[in-house]
Amino acid sequence: MKLRFVLLPFLFHALAVEAAVYKWIDDEGVTHFGDLPPGEVSADPVQLPQLQTYSAPAQPPAVEEAGRSEGQIDGAGLPAAGYKQVSVVAPLPDATVRSNTQQVMVQVAVEPGLRPGHMLAVILDGKPVGEPTPATQIELQGVVRGQHSIRVEIVDASGEILKTSEPVSFYLRQASVLAPRP
Repeated sequence: MKLRFVLLPFLFHALAVEAAVYKWIDDEGVTHFGDLPPGEVSADPVQLPQLQTYSAPAQPPAVEEAGRSEGQIDGAGLPAAGYKQVSVVAPLPDATVRSNTQQVMVQVAVEPGLRPGHMLAVILDGKPVGEPTPATQIELQGVVRGQHSIRVEIVDASGEILKTSEPVSFYLRQASVLAPRP
């Protein structure tokens, strides 16, 4: 603790000293630059250009979701949702999922993360699947082979939809005796 107070004056002194740059040429004709002039050779101070600085522009205020007022409170007693994005990460768009057990793993990205009381509802081919869940990795059961469309909705405790992902199409393929896997 006492060491901090001992070093403090040296810190202020270091901040107050303006750094200078000197230029000199030695006996062999080599040009040198340094922050301290050499004692035996004459050195000229160098005028450096003004330092460039950058200030980031001010961020615009967050845009509220359509249909929600700024002071509105959701079912969990928190301010209305301000989710930037929700998207289906897996399966990938137009991907072929191979599953003989009719199971499909769905992975969801939510930014920022889900707030307490908010859940994810999975919509497969336009119909809700199971109950809303706070999990971002969801296993779907009983998906038949063929083309499917999946999207995810963030819902609050009262079931109101806060944000919806873009739909993702995928194909489920099952191996059969007539068409074995290549």
